[in-house]
Amino acid sequence: YDLDDGVGNREVTKIITASNTKFTYNKTAESVTITGISSQYTDDVTTLIVPDNVDGIGNIVIESLQFERQSSVKKLVISDSVTAISAAAFQGYTALESIALPFVGTQRGSSGDTFFGYVFGATSYSGNQAAVPETLKSVVITDDATIAQNAFYNCDTITKVVVSESVTK
Repeated sequence: YDLDDGVGNREVTKIITASNTKFTYNKTAESVTITGISSQYTDDVTTLIVPDNVDGIGNIVIESLQFERQSSVKKLVISDSVTAISAAAFQGYTALESIALPFVGTQRGSSGDTFFGYVFGATSYSGNQAAVPETLKSVVITDDATIAQNAFYNCDTITKVVVSESVTK
């Protein structure tokens, strides 16, 4: 993953990635649901990466990435193998500066909650401004073919949005 912040900075001080001990999750034969992060790995985390697979399973659902010190996370990278993200999964990420995720809203190709602030706790397009962290400046959408017309409505602090070439509308 390219963690460039847009001005050439690529330094990463501490990264959480997949292993059996870092994410807490529930697993079936077909999918993994991430339910949080083990508390022993949460001190001063500045970059958080959700991997392409957990224990070899690539169909990942994020229920929550909330943990005690999530306010230290500045960069969040969600892999394209994530197929759904629960409401408010990233609520409380008050220092977040950049995020890369495969889609906007609840799930890839969704026609339901397709506004950006959904993952931060917004309940409608008009709630984006209150829910999206004021520190968030850069958004990269890596893998969805459609982004709703008002997906970023009231996201006034975001200065850069990059979308995948696969996005057609």
